[in-house]
Amino acid sequence: MRTVKYLSPSSLSCWEKDHEEFYLKYLADDRTPRPLQEIFMSVGSSFDAYIKADLYYKLFGVRDPAYEFEALFESQVEKHNWDQAREDGKYLLECYKLCGAYDELLAEVLASPIEPEFETTLQETIDGVTLMGKPDCLYYTPTKIPVILDWKVNGFYSKSNTSPAKGYRLVRDCWESEKQSRNHNVTHKAYEPVILGGMEHSKNPLEFNNKDWADQLSVYAWLKGMPVGSEEFIVRIDQLCGPGATKKIRCANHVALISKDWQKFLMGRMTRCWLWALDPFEGDAEKVAEMDRQAKASYVFSDLITTSGRDDKCKARVR
Repeated sequence: MRTVKYLSPSSLSCWEKDHEEFYLKYLADDRTPRPLQEIFMSVGSSFDAYIKADLYYKLFGVRDPAYEFEALFESQVEKHNWDQAREDGKYLLECYKLCGAYDELLAEVLASPIEPEFETTLQETIDGVTLMGKPDCLYYTPTKIPVILDWKVNGFYSKSNTSPAKGYRLVRDCWESEKQSRNHNVTHKAYEPVILGGMEHSKNPLEFNNKDWADQLSVYAWLKGMPVGSEEFIVRIDQLCGPGATKKIRCANHVALISKDWQKFLMGRMTRCWLWALDPFEGDAEKVAEMDRQAKASYVFSDLITTSGRDDKCKARVR
């Protein structure tokens, strides 16, 4: 059995859904090889590389090899998806700029009185639990309130329309047309504006509309030095959604706090998961041995499938 090194919001979610799956994925000696990256994951990573490379140069006026597009892209997107993801990520950046969300964000980040920070892999022990995350960006309001920024891409390859998450401050169409949708430049009915540090945000905390996002961005905030339970930071999510095939992408801007109670609740869940991972199945040695046998059998089978079929699978996904 492996020793748990850190937790993330995704590993916590896995543990809460299925303890056995968590063991097989994170603790077994013979863990099943990670599956190939799906194209819907790659397009988000591609957009992420485009926007960070673009903003970094706009803000600092220099080319840092770590924040060049190719370096970011190749570190995040698996090779079998490069051609499609490169094209679609660029299209999403154009959509983001066309709707005005890019210029709005750039103005905010340029006004930050403390130098903004872009993605870094962070790992810290907080309240006895080692956490890991990759915050997209951190900047500050004019009164030095931290803003944790994250970009989301949802439903790009979906056959049906993908609606933005509830509670957005503003949703905008990302296309030029005499006929915009009825929701263009509309605020969600659940959004009630309040001000912190000169920045408008929703009166309802982020977990009110999206608990998964609240978990993720809470961890990012803690890793950036915010105390667990602090309500002196803002989270901003710019969500690009809609099927790319129709060329009708929308951008929803979400700005909120994460409540003290939710952060405390999340830290409690992280602690319970961490302690379980140190002594899985309440010390049941037979259960652990059974899971290890299952993991080994799964690993051998998966390795055979991967070795024999990986090239064909790659080709199929690229097409």
